[in-house]
Amino acid sequence: MEDRICLCDLDIKQYPPTFIVAGARDPLGLTESAKKAHEMLETIGCHSKLGIYDGTHGFCGYPVQMQQALTGGCDKHWKQTAHSAMLDTIDFCNKHHN
Repeated sequence: MEDRICLCDLDIKQYPPTFIVAGARDPLGLTESAKKAHEMLETIGCHSKLGIYDGTHGFCGYPVQMQQALTGGCDKHWKQTAHSAMLDTIDFCNKHHN
């Protein structure tokens, strides 16, 4: 197991409902990894939701406080993107909370 470093490396048969959040402009390619993980989870029958939002590495616009810190308190970006991600996360959790 020590040679497996991400979700797609695992040979899993089931997985809990999962919401994957990624930044559309991630310079490390994590958006593509997120898409592959989402597809893999759907293939095994897991409920998976993929949220790709305008942002960079790991979608740094989320949580809101991080975006505000990175932009010197400017709230324009989070109101447009991080806010949507937060609402989608809340919706996902409400639908899948036991």
